[in-house]
Amino acid sequence: MILTNEQLKRIIEGKPVGDYYPYNMKEYDSKPIDDYLSKVIGSLNQINSLEFESIFDHYGSGFASYVDVFCWKKDGSSSSDLRGVLWRNGIRIYICRLAPIAVLGKGQSSKHATGGSRDFLNVDIIDSLPNGDWARVSVKYSPPFKNLKLMRK
Repeated sequence: MILTNEQLKRIIEGKPVGDYYPYNMKEYDSKPIDDYLSKVIGSLNQINSLEFESIFDHYGSGFASYVDVFCWKKDGSSSSDLRGVLWRNGIRIYICRLAPIAVLGKGQSSKHATGGSRDFLNVDIIDSLPNGDWARVSVKYSPPFKNLKLMRK
């Protein structure tokens, strides 16, 4: 999906752009968009080898332009425990709320008794996979992920 100047203006105004519902609404409405994205993200359950978590929060800003999804291998092969901290290597996906666009790349998260942390996608890791046997994990081909345009470097 190549965005036109008019579409970019709409996105800057906080309005959705796209050819299908809910992205083809005239004005942004979080409920149908988040409902749709919940179904898209829920489709990851079809990939038996993955576990995932999604974050729909806006971190206090009142609006988040994307949903953050992190996937890791269910068999534990992408996880390690170092002195009480669980480290997970996996795939991070940002799904846009205003256009049918997603970006993905390798990511990492940690969890411990008092909290945890997670990294952010940056231009250097977009479209990259973590070390190990991730090529067979077909997140980007899982329906309805097929409807989203994956942005590449």
